[in-house]
Amino acid sequence: MTVITSRLLARTGFIHGFGTRHAVEGDIPSDVHVLRQVHGERIVCLAEGATRGQSAKGKVQGEDPNLVFRGLPEEPFRFDRGDALVTAIPGIALGIRTADCLPVLAGDPSTGMAAAVHCGWRSLALDLPGKVIRLMVEEWGASGEDLVAALGPSISTCCYEVGPEVIDLFRGYDTGGKPYDIRDDRYYLDLRSITRCQLLMAGMDPDNIDDLRECVACRPERFHSHRGKRSEERMLSYIRSMEKR
Repeated sequence: MTVITSRLLARTGFIHGFGTRHAVEGDIPSDVHVLRQVHGERIVCLAEGATRGQSAKGKVQGEDPNLVFRGLPEEPFRFDRGDALVTAIPGIALGIRTADCLPVLAGDPSTGMAAAVHCGWRSLALDLPGKVIRLMVEEWGASGEDLVAALGPSISTCCYEVGPEVIDLFRGYDTGGKPYDIRDDRYYLDLRSITRCQLLMAGMDPDNIDDLRECVACRPERFHSHRGKRSEERMLSYIRSMEKR
């Protein structure tokens, strides 16, 4: 299997896929808009009528330098800078590239809007998943309880060693346990539980979050991993927005 799918996203009608190292041309849509990550909180929004950094509802980019509105380009853009890509325009494919970091694909089946989010520890320290969900609710009227999300392949707690200064950023999180492990005086971060916690705090229903639980470092024959194989290759995940129901 060259592309992995979520039963939850598929059941709610979203065309999507989490790429693997074996994905080839044709497995990923050719019209996908793709982000190059900056490991922060920059959100790029494709919006109808958005001009000069202003959303269709009049929200101005300058109010938040990490929130960028742009109209739909004539051709799919490649490698625009950002860590999350959101749209309410129907039929638009959104993509992010990851290796060890966690790709999150989200959507609202009632409005059809979709989002692709890149979750490394720096983005999680800035609550990026939560900010994306709140933006979808506040800007386009999504319901937090109706939103669905899938957590794709990433490096997991078994393999993701970090320094104590990174652990300190997440000690206060209530994830049903500690969002990290300590083994032989080494620290290992749990990107998945932190991301899930942030989605829940933003108002999502816990039953609407699908965790695929694949560790890229443990499966080098299937995934690219910088930590596992020092690979510079990336995998592309995507989701396509839908017509409003």
